Amino acid sequence: MLELREVFTPSEYFEFEHARSDGNRSHADCGQGICSTQTCGLLRDVGKLKHFDKGDVIFWDGDDNDYLYLVLSGVVRGTKLLGDGRRQVTRFAFPGEVLEYSRRSRLPFTAEAITTVAAIAIPRLQLERIANATPCLRKLLMQTVLDELHETRCQVMALGRLSAIERVAQFLYTLAIRTDSQADGSFNLPMTRLDIADYLGLTIETVSRVISRLKRDGKIQLLASDRVRIPDLDDFANDLLTDAV
Repeated sequence: MLELREVFTPSEYFEFEHARSDGNRSHADCGQGICSTQTCGLLRDVGKLKHFDKGDVIFWDGDDNDYLYLVLSGVVRGTKLLGDGRRQVTRFAFPGEVLEYSRRSRLPFTAEAITTVAAIAIPRLQLERIANATPCLRKLLMQTVLDELHETRCQVMALGRLSAIERVAQFLYTLAIRTDSQADGSFNLPMTRLDIADYLGLTIETVSRVISRLKRDGKIQLLASDRVRIPDLDDFANDLLTDAV
């Protein structure tokens, strides 16, 4: 298993300790249904805070499945290399999401930080023991699995049935929803166009061409290389996605 660095700045320490205390207070009221991966104190108490720079590998495909990772900030890319060297991006993980909660003995993909990332590394077996005695935590972990399953099903449908413009449109729509776009419809696009292409089963040229078309048609605005705005999310979905979402 890759040895991970643990890095704290004073501001980060205060920020995450504040989040920890908020999580403990919220967890006392989990029966009211307000427990979440971002507020649950148990998840933080059982793990260690890890900090990754952009480009760092969090774990490698085939590593022992001893830990799962709760993403606190930043974005993580999951990749799988095929035998002929081609790359498939299997998922993107955002704050509040868990990397690979399963009982497989080996991790099935490589996880890389595509921005600076803070994550809690949680011993899998220890977490399962706690979850067995804590119904709300067990329910929370099950929800993370179901969310990832839904994401995977959407990706399979996109690869098998949708056109190139529908795939890119669905990806941008889903990203806006998952990252809580601002009131003006803008959101960060931390992954490269090559990442998007390898996730959607397209070429980088096709992704660039589709994004240019969406911009030309007024469906999206490119505010910067890493920021996009969808002026009207409902119209965007109605015009481009139909039954694809």
